Amino acid sequence: MQFTGQSPHEAALTDWFTSVHPDDQDDCRALYENGFETSSAYEAEFRLRRHDGQYRWFLAKCSPVMFRQDTQGFVGCCIDVTDRRESELERIRLVELLGSAVSRSSRLQRLTAGLAPLVDEQEVANYALEVGIEALGGNAGSLCLLIPPDLMQVVAARGYPDNLVRQWSTFSVNGHFPASQVTLSGRPIFIESPEQRAELFPDLGDDPSRPSRAYAVMPLIPYATVPMGALIIGFEDSRSFEADDIALLRTFADQCAIALERARLYREAQHARDRWAFLAEVSSALGTSLELETMLANLVDLAVPRVADWAAVHLVENQRLRSVHARHLTPEQTERFREMLDRFPPRIDGLLGPGSVIRTRRSSIHTVLSAAELHAIATDAEHFELLREIGFGSAAFLPLMASDRVQGVLVLGRDSGQPLTSDDVALADELARRASSALHNSLLYRERSEIARALQASLLPPSLPEIEGLDLAARYSPAGSGAEVGGDFYDLKHLSPGRWLAVLGDVCGTGIEAASMTGLARHALQSAALEYRQPSAILSMANEMLVRDADDRAGPEHTRRFCTVVALQLESTDHGFDLTVCCAGHPQPVLMDQGGHARTVGADGTLLGVFKQVSLHDVRTRLRSGDILVAFTDGVTERRRGSEFFDVAGIEQVLRDHLDDDADTIAGALEAAVSSFSNRPLSDDMALLVIKAR
Repeated sequence: MQFTGQSPHEAALTDWFTSVHPDDQDDCRALYENGFETSSAYEAEFRLRRHDGQYRWFLAKCSPVMFRQDTQGFVGCCIDVTDRRESELERIRLVELLGSAVSRSSRLQRLTAGLAPLVDEQEVANYALEVGIEALGGNAGSLCLLIPPDLMQVVAARGYPDNLVRQWSTFSVNGHFPASQVTLSGRPIFIESPEQRAELFPDLGDDPSRPSRAYAVMPLIPYATVPMGALIIGFEDSRSFEADDIALLRTFADQCAIALERARLYREAQHARDRWAFLAEVSSALGTSLELETMLANLVDLAVPRVADWAAVHLVENQRLRSVHARHLTPEQTERFREMLDRFPPRIDGLLGPGSVIRTRRSSIHTVLSAAELHAIATDAEHFELLREIGFGSAAFLPLMASDRVQGVLVLGRDSGQPLTSDDVALADELARRASSALHNSLLYRERSEIARALQASLLPPSLPEIEGLDLAARYSPAGSGAEVGGDFYDLKHLSPGRWLAVLGDVCGTGIEAASMTGLARHALQSAALEYRQPSAILSMANEMLVRDADDRAGPEHTRRFCTVVALQLESTDHGFDLTVCCAGHPQPVLMDQGGHARTVGADGTLLGVFKQVSLHDVRTRLRSGDILVAFTDGVTERRRGSEFFDVAGIEQVLRDHLDDDADTIAGALEAAVSSFSNRPLSDDMALLVIKAR
């Protein structure tokens, strides 16, 4: 009574349970009544109101007072256990806090461990939401990233209806939206109720399909730099956010930001590796051929689909643009694209497109081609519709420079669904730069090849004379691509009535020096033929002229060259033709009769241009009707396929297969057989002369 402040009279008139804390009254009354019914002692802990209105915890121990086996009341004592009780409550609170911290730590460890191996931004975003929403007790969430300069894109979402995901797939970073504001400011926003959301962000509207009532919107800031986006976690019920909640959300968002940045850096590194690998492939492909059109076709074929959905290359020729090659993603569209370019070739004076690039010498980039720009490119309404159907959504027109001039235009484009990006344009610029270098080389090669062909033609007779009773044909094929002047030559001259001299030779080496010696050798042979009758004498005289010229040029930088020659003198008789053969270091000709029997004609002799004294021998025979004589250079017989040579046996086989054919057909068959003997280009010049007696 002293504790409660009641007088004995008040205590007698009132129920003492009224001094017990309302939350403890029912338990205390139940223990008391049970003690009466069972006549048993009991213990109880409860809060009792002190006289000053404060409640204190007491431990009451009561024993029944019995009279004639009936319980008359209880006697006991009460001990104030408030301090002990509060210590226990503090211990429980600390244990709960420790458990909560361990749980948070475990959840963060799980998140960190799961994020560590991920190197794709989409995978990071998906995992962060799958784990994060559950770990934080949320019911929905989304992750938004900034797409420079001013666009926010939702890259992952969980728990939202499809209509909301579609509606908010992209939005402006400058809009009055939570994710936008967090990304711009770098500070989190906590929305505790729908009412607060409507007050702070009225632009969001009141959509009843939203699954959450409270939101934590956290900035994604990797390594304390600048925000890259926002993480949104929604909660089913309205709630407040305590310091521990905020700390967990911040740590969670930081882990996500670091993983996203790591994925971004990995993507950029992979992109750089792919870019350089592609450019290395481009350089390799552009270097595989110096033939202009082959090189440009390789360029276009590589660009689609690696850089563009469609591509074309045009060359400037005679003040016009010629489309060299074009390609689209599909064969059907490629065919339509090429047909369009045939019908509507690009205009060199066009205001937009290739024409503007040629005038300005600068690239023209259109990330989105408007209808007005398409009309500027198109020739007429039909052309305009074709451009749209083929997919002229965006385009890059790039100059191909060579010799400080725009020699061509590379055009790369995408359809309207996926415009060219800044990375695409940078890659296209590098592609055009490398293509310009290859174009310069190809144009030089073309010019050099044309010069070589012209010079080579000047060293060969324009045609062979007609000789009654004989069918004549010749072939010449340069080694490699034909960009170098070869050293093989042939000629046939009328010396006197009924007498002709045919020569076929092979000068050591290629190029200008070989061409020079070829010209000198032909001149020496023609001059000697005017003075001497026998082939051996003609070749000896020619050797003196070549040696004398070599001695005159002798010096430390001069390389002495030599040549091999076979001379064939043909004299008409009443019975056909008498043939005199002299070989100066040259392979002996093959002679085959009508029955297919073959032999070589001639004797070994000394090559020309090296020794002052040479050993040469004339060998005489007769050409009868149907006989075929083939003189050739070693480029024919030494054509290789692995360890196998075409050799004289190859010549004989072709002749047997074409015994009844004319000389031109035989020469063509020999040329084709030698070329196809190996899949490699000719490693040496090839010349042959076919003489068939009628």
